[in-house]
Amino acid sequence: MIKSYLKIAVRNLYRHKLFSLINIFGLALSMSVGLMAIVGLREQLSYDRFHPHPDRLYRVNSLATNGDGKQWNLASTPLPLKESLAADSSLVAGTVRLYPALQGKISYGRNTVSLNGAFTEPSFFRLFGFTLAVGNAHSSLALPNSIVLSKATAARLFGNAPPLGKMVTVAGLGIYQVTGILQDSPGKTLIAYDALASSATVPQLEKQHQLPARLSNWNSFNDAYTYVLLQSNATKAALENLLARQAALNSYSKQGSLTFSAQPVSRITPSFGDVANEMHGATTWGKALAVPGIAFIILLSACFNYTNLSIARSLSRAKEVGIRRTAGAMRYQIFMQYVTEAVIVSLLSLVLSVLILLWMRDSAAFNADWEFVPRLSVDMPLLLALLFFGLFTGVLAGGLPAWVMASFRPAGILRGMVQAKLWGGVHLRKSLIVFQFATSLIIIIFLWAFYRQFSHMSAADPGFRKEQVLAVSLQGADPELLAGEISRLSGVESIAPVSGSFGHRATGSAAVVQHKGDQPVHFNYYYTGPDILFTMQLTLLAGRPLAEEREQASSVLLNETAVKALNFKSNEAAIGESIWINDSSRLQVSGVVKDFHYESMAVPVRPLVLRTGKAYYSYLDVSIRGNKAQCLQQVQDIWKKVQPSQPFTAYWLDEEMHSRYAQRSAITAMGYLSFISVFIAALGLLALVTYSVETRRKELGIRKVMGAGVGLLALLLTRGFLKLLMIAAAIAVPAGYLLGALFLQNFAYRAPFGIGNALLCTLLLWAVALVAIVPQVLRAALSNPIKALRTE
Repeated sequence: MIKSYLKIAVRNLYRHKLFSLINIFGLALSMSVGLMAIVGLREQLSYDRFHPHPDRLYRVNSLATNGDGKQWNLASTPLPLKESLAADSSLVAGTVRLYPALQGKISYGRNTVSLNGAFTEPSFFRLFGFTLAVGNAHSSLALPNSIVLSKATAARLFGNAPPLGKMVTVAGLGIYQVTGILQDSPGKTLIAYDALASSATVPQLEKQHQLPARLSNWNSFNDAYTYVLLQSNATKAALENLLARQAALNSYSKQGSLTFSAQPVSRITPSFGDVANEMHGATTWGKALAVPGIAFIILLSACFNYTNLSIARSLSRAKEVGIRRTAGAMRYQIFMQYVTEAVIVSLLSLVLSVLILLWMRDSAAFNADWEFVPRLSVDMPLLLALLFFGLFTGVLAGGLPAWVMASFRPAGILRGMVQAKLWGGVHLRKSLIVFQFATSLIIIIFLWAFYRQFSHMSAADPGFRKEQVLAVSLQGADPELLAGEISRLSGVESIAPVSGSFGHRATGSAAVVQHKGDQPVHFNYYYTGPDILFTMQLTLLAGRPLAEEREQASSVLLNETAVKALNFKSNEAAIGESIWINDSSRLQVSGVVKDFHYESMAVPVRPLVLRTGKAYYSYLDVSIRGNKAQCLQQVQDIWKKVQPSQPFTAYWLDEEMHSRYAQRSAITAMGYLSFISVFIAALGLLALVTYSVETRRKELGIRKVMGAGVGLLALLLTRGFLKLLMIAAAIAVPAGYLLGALFLQNFAYRAPFGIGNALLCTLLLWAVALVAIVPQVLRAALSNPIKALRTE
């Protein structure tokens, strides 16, 4: 019987090629989004599943509350917590702490690269599933000033030379001996660093004031990530009790409180809530399920489209059903035949959707800013998931048409099919059309809001000069030497060294107070030179510029927000006052600059400190006049003389900011979703128009014989569809506008977005709908009535 179903299904698909192609292509487009959601969710669920004891390994999180009742849920903890937990050997089998203070630049000879590292203990390799490609895991992090590098970092520093035993320099943090090379991670992980250094180095660095005093400081909960491996007979509840006791003994201030919680490493991402200071790559369940949710809506729309087309074509197959029922076929057999046909269509669509997904994975348009489609790791669970997805889609798409066809009564078939209805009085196909167009319009309105917002941020004035500014990556070059050579070029106006680019993110953050013992305020900071005001055209509101580093390294500039955060009465009142950074560096305020968007314009301007620090400079910002291409070539020629061992890396600041704000990958992705949604809705409308024309062909013939003109017949046929489009707009315009407005609430500086934008999107969608309606309507209105009435 199954063989018979397959034969009939294949024959019908081949006989009605256009109908089959429309269904296969429409389902394939929507299923490609579903596949993308499956692959993306699978990637999120695969993080940190390769460790030796994932069921007993926990990360400790902090919940800090200040005197005003404000709470912070953080992934980090104070540094002393690790030793306190390790003392309970009956419960704790092992602990490890990751202190990500190993940041900046690491160099060997003339090779210098950026560094994102952490201090940790030898127990790192016992608790986690990481291994060393070179070196001894038990002893590589045992001694002070020992460091383990990733393969990529080692290759950039040493090339093909053996790395073990080499001495490398970390800017501001001393000299380290390479004792191991990390093997590439066996799976996805949040614990991804360029280097790991021995935590035995930290006490000496604190003593020399190269790191702030944190080892015994319970008041700083932003510093370290603490992991605990429980004994085999221990429970999470027992660990929570131990953490509660530690929190009670070490409240972080008199005005607030600090509590801890244990989170299984395998459940860090996705998590059930936002956690501050989280490692890069982590997400929440809400964000992780957003794409699958959108994919399911689009898949529903495509399945409804299949339903529309199938029901619209059901009249031509009604006699087939009647004959089979008269010959003794049961209803479930009719149902299974049409479901089988739908499943075949779905599996063919699945193959095409995989090809579409592979095309998106390799397309530059989809991957300009971030990896839109994760790399596929094909295994049996993925193949089974894809097969189940194909079968589920086939049943979802074909179940309702199969039920409608199986419900036909043989005697009623000769009199015409009774229309399937949804909720009594509302026709099913019309309800589906309203749903499809409403969904499409909501997506288009949201895409328009998204595009307007990022275009607005790209065009807005950030408060600093971005045109005609070339950012040259230093890569270990002497900033003074390179700046001196570049400044001789005729097209160069000014040069300023900086530790990071404006308009993206600050170099780092620090706890700042005016007097020791005050409640700390978190400031962002950059290291830069005295010429930064002229080079980047920053406005000095009070005081004087930064002093040369050799004259007075302790002077700083604050922005207006920083002045307010420290409760100075005015900008002028802040001049000459002292502030403490991380309780270790006493600095004097020499000037106040006007607020500017040194971070993304998505966030409000936050407190900022500008200070000198030659060891931390990463770029030279070069402001120029005249021809950009000529200047770029001249700077590149100078680079080859000054730093021949490193490749020249530079970018124009305005182009880089535009590229970042353009969000090409996201807009391409949402444009693709919009295209799929509109395409499916248009096909569904085409099916409904075709059905309406077919069922009213004789009526139209009679009306034409009675004298009805083409215009009247066209109005008669389109009136109902225009009503459906207006109902869809009435639903979608408020919903889309609300969704767009909620999206814009995530940005501190928002693009104007009114109801008029939603109405414009509605008109565009209506134009697409008319393209689907008008040809069919005109063909019916212009047809010869004799062909419709010749059998009467």
